[in-house]
Amino acid sequence: MNKWTTIATSLLLAGGAAIGVAGATDNGKVSVDESAVVLNTQTAQPAQTENENSPANDETITKEEAIAIAQQVLPGKVKEIEQDSDDGHRYYEIELKYEGKDYDFDIDAATGEVLNIDGNLLRTPLADKMEITAEQAKQAVLDEVGEGRIKEIELEKNRGTYMYEIEVKVHGDDDDWYVDANTGEVLASGNDKRGAEAQSQRTQQADSAERLSVKEAKNIALAHVGQGRVDDADLDRENGRLVYEIEIEQSGGDDVELIIDALTGEILHVDWD
Repeated sequence: MNKWTTIATSLLLAGGAAIGVAGATDNGKVSVDESAVVLNTQTAQPAQTENENSPANDETITKEEAIAIAQQVLPGKVKEIEQDSDDGHRYYEIELKYEGKDYDFDIDAATGEVLNIDGNLLRTPLADKMEITAEQAKQAVLDEVGEGRIKEIELEKNRGTYMYEIEVKVHGDDDDWYVDANTGEVLASGNDKRGAEAQSQRTQQADSAERLSVKEAKNIALAHVGQGRVDDADLDRENGRLVYEIEIEQSGGDDVELIIDALTGEILHVDWD
């Protein structure tokens, strides 16, 4: 290979730095058409890493932080902890033993808020911190139902609110009522017709907008599910919104729980067990 051919070849092989058109002359030499030469002046850019292209993960508190939050509420011993999620909302489940009794905590994995505490908190110092006493809660329920007998009362935390769960026997039937432990607001379960009607009158006075009846909420739930029997219908307040919690038992034995806006009838959440 003569030296002109070698030079031309070197131009073509120089890492893509130059691309040209080469042709042989009559005397055997190779000429390069400089007008066709393109120089690659761009500097190679480093490839982006996967982390740079991916969105940042949601912040999550650690297990140790979740445990510390639970133990600030009750200074007990942690038996078990795991992380779970509901419709993409992550939370920690912590089983804690305090003075020989077990309490189950649900703690928001993003905010650290204590969402639920399952277990009778009347046995703990938390009972003394409530604005409404257990006796006041009992009397409030008896005032609502007109007559009845209190069988059992517990203090728990449900959806971020401390409340008394009170089992009362009315006309031979057992019914569960709930009383906000800090405001004294009474929430009927809806199983007892007279109690639900009394709750309806009280709530309509408290809310400027007219709300749905228990029957209307049940019909909405049944229409959405398609078939089944209403097993329970509770009137509750969730994040400042008045809602019905409707539980439907299906023929196959499965339960469906629906959360329905008590003012608009909008179905806010459906939990298929």
